[in-house]
Amino acid sequence: MNRFPVKKGFFDTQDKLKTGEHKKGRHYTVDGDFSVYPATKRDVDPERLEFLQNEGYVGTEPIEE
Repeated sequence: MNRFPVKKGFFDTQDKLKTGEHKKGRHYTVDGDFSVYPATKRDVDPERLEFLQNEGYVGTEPIEE
């Protein structure tokens, strides 16, 4: 599974946390706790990833871990 750098902030409504303050989904930011997408080890729908990349939210080159 590849992870990608976040280029601009967004809420990922498909990745909701269990705490009350995160009902809108996980908040990805460039300089924050969630600056790599996806933040957890989960499979992301290829169409969703392509959309985020096309809109400039996440980078196209995966991060090497």
